[in-house]
Amino acid sequence: MIAFTLLFTSLQLWSAIFGEDSRVDTWRASPQFQELGRSVPALIQKQNIHKVAENLFRLKGTPLKELNFCSDENFAQESIVANCSASLIAPNKVLTAAHCFNSWSHPCSSYNVVFDYQNEGRGEVLFSNEQIYQCKQILHYQYDDFFGVDLAVIELDRPVLGRKPIELSFDLSVGQELSMIGYSLGISQKVVEDGQVKSINISDSSFRHTLDSFSVNSGGPIFNKDGQQVGVLVRGTGGNYQEDARSGCNRWYQGNDQDFAEGNDLKTLPSWLFARD
Repeated sequence: MIAFTLLFTSLQLWSAIFGEDSRVDTWRASPQFQELGRSVPALIQKQNIHKVAENLFRLKGTPLKELNFCSDENFAQESIVANCSASLIAPNKVLTAAHCFNSWSHPCSSYNVVFDYQNEGRGEVLFSNEQIYQCKQILHYQYDDFFGVDLAVIELDRPVLGRKPIELSFDLSVGQELSMIGYSLGISQKVVEDGQVKSINISDSSFRHTLDSFSVNSGGPIFNKDGQQVGVLVRGTGGNYQEDARSGCNRWYQGNDQDFAEGNDLKTLPSWLFARD
């Protein structure tokens, strides 16, 4: 059964770890992924961003320990802050999942687009105006129910400086190696490098894969081995976390043979959205 809501957020994707948990903090990944990560922002509700001084902001969210995560579980000391993941595809345009938005509780105007939400083990991280952008308007929105195309492109309030828009690719094949960057369950940016395309559904521009993914990975970029974005994470099955019967606390959900994660390819996007001048 696919679940379409998540406590504390308004999201479509629940999913799972497939095999071993291969997520790593971006600063521990290769230089290639560290550079790509600079162009992978989080969509964060404005209510989770608090001004602490002139041009300094703090992110606040729900600690995983309040969800009874086991203290020895990966990333158990982090907090749920973000609502969705995204990618910079032009100086003032960000690609994400359409289900991240709705008109009543999560309109475009409710979000900030925040770069560099990473955990480098240095304690609290503060953000400046140069890392925080406004969602000006939705330029493209296609949401074909729960099993079709689920893509949106938003315009930012100003061009992003000092970061490279991600290169896109429209080629996909079964067995192709994949990686992904995003904000699993709303915690800080993580990299997953060991995924693979399992199947492709041409009729709805979707493909299934084996990348470890969770709610809030929604909208995040999926890459080929050359670091080109080939898709957007849009949906999956699983429960995000599950109770450990021995300890009584929660651990990240381990996928089974029936679970899957799914992305949309980029072929349905209008070409004018990619203009970079």
